[in-house]
Amino acid sequence: MENARRRLVELSSPSDAVTLGAFDQGRLVGFVFASPHTSAIGTGLYVAEIAISPSHQRMGIGTALLADVEATAIQRGYPQVWLVSRQIGGVADYYTTNGYNRSNALCVYSKMLGATVLQDT
Repeated sequence: MENARRRLVELSSPSDAVTLGAFDQGRLVGFVFASPHTSAIGTGLYVAEIAISPSHQRMGIGTALLADVEATAIQRGYPQVWLVSRQIGGVADYYTTNGYNRSNALCVYSKMLGATVLQDT
């Protein structure tokens, strides 16, 4: 119940998100977005999105962005950083190389909702 209460406070409070970008000659080549989140495994910064331009991958940009998120988490008193990703393959290997461990406590559920396609209006 305590984690649910913390989550309710997070959802009803102004965002304390961490948004960082990586630039090459003034052009955005990568970014990360993380926000405080309480879940079954505790409270921490949840990395909702991290993306690096294919032309700039394998240059340490993603690792540097993750390190900045981790430093921010420590500064704000969060004991962990967590994210959702594929269980196998290059991305999974990347996260484990950066010290992230796959949780046995969480499972992601999803449901496809017909053939609805969002369109710009």
